[in-house]
Amino acid sequence: MKYIKLHRNQIQEPKLEYYIVEDDLHLSMSDQDSLPNDWIPISKIPTNEKYMVLLKTYVGFHEDIEIIKSKRYNKLFERILTDLKNDKCMLVTFSNDFYCGGDSNNQKLLNEVQKILDDNQINPNNFVMIYFGYFDITRYDIKFKVLFGQNFFGIQDTFKRSFDLDEFRISCTNDDSIFFQRLFANQNKYKRPNKFITYNGSIRPHRLLLLKFLYENDLLKHGLYSFFVNQWKDNKDWVIQSMKDNFGENNNLLDIIPTSIDHFSDNYLSWGEDLNIQAHYSSYFEIVTETLWDSDTYPQIFSEKVAKPLLTGLPFVLLQRPHGLKKLQDFGFKTFHPYIDESYDDEMDTEKRFNMISDEIKRILDMEHREIHNWFLSMKDILLHNIRHLHFFVYQKQIELRDGIEESWDVFIK
Repeated sequence: MKYIKLHRNQIQEPKLEYYIVEDDLHLSMSDQDSLPNDWIPISKIPTNEKYMVLLKTYVGFHEDIEIIKSKRYNKLFERILTDLKNDKCMLVTFSNDFYCGGDSNNQKLLNEVQKILDDNQINPNNFVMIYFGYFDITRYDIKFKVLFGQNFFGIQDTFKRSFDLDEFRISCTNDDSIFFQRLFANQNKYKRPNKFITYNGSIRPHRLLLLKFLYENDLLKHGLYSFFVNQWKDNKDWVIQSMKDNFGENNNLLDIIPTSIDHFSDNYLSWGEDLNIQAHYSSYFEIVTETLWDSDTYPQIFSEKVAKPLLTGLPFVLLQRPHGLKKLQDFGFKTFHPYIDESYDDEMDTEKRFNMISDEIKRILDMEHREIHNWFLSMKDILLHNIRHLHFFVYQKQIELRDGIEESWDVFIK
């Protein structure tokens, strides 16, 4: 099975040479645990053989649909489309982010993909979409294959960007998570200077509520926090106006933002997939604000935001749609009851759910330093379990994606 990896920009830029993108779609754990021998990377389109293209989009194939519909693609992608029509190429699209699609947006996206295939007379067996979210595929009338990579999308890039994958492999054995287990054990010998850590790179309603709550209750002094630095450089006026719209024209919160745990705010270089282990191992728990909070029309998903405290052995409270903790438990992770009151997970009313979460945050942050240290250590077995299980879980998801692509390839070449 010969394959080419491409980035979205490479199908648009007329002068850009294409090449194999080495670190985007993680179907293997590292060079030490490489893809099977029948996966053969190539750098040029073969003339007389069938091949596969792995195309990385930005936040989903919906953006690339516009490129195709408007024919704003280059000669490289024109050749790929021709080979798709002639059953010489199988196209697999993927992203390390997810498309925020409710039922109506999912329907629109899937219909548009199917229409492009129909209009270009492309066999649906020649196209596979890896969707980093989840929906019930049986509810939609489509003919092409959809694979789901909904669990902790982006965490593979964390291993690649923050660690050397050749040394710290993701695998299903305890030995391969030993680095993080040892680091966790080492750090437990010492008191930690910060009670909490929270990352809030982009403005969202629940993150605005969190900032206001922490500020008004004088709790920011207890931890490390980032707020809205992602959007500051390119959308400073919009961020300021959003703060004014939510908190009034003259509010002291404007003096806080933007602020970053990792970098000076005027030289912000982080990606969401980056992991600052110094910050995590100097804190006792994390306030995780997932992307989605107040909508019941979107799928229940997890990003690297949840995976980071699982990886580094931190307990956390989760600002997400209801039943997020229950979903983690279904995946085999352990959450933190009775050490944290997790009844908020069942509350459907967003205002009540936030109040329940904020009450619990305040209870924890009101602990004396020795008390929160002992509280943290009492969860050691839970935290170690999550470190081990995350490696196994991510490994299994990668194997599922690899197997799904191989099954589609077997259908394609018949």
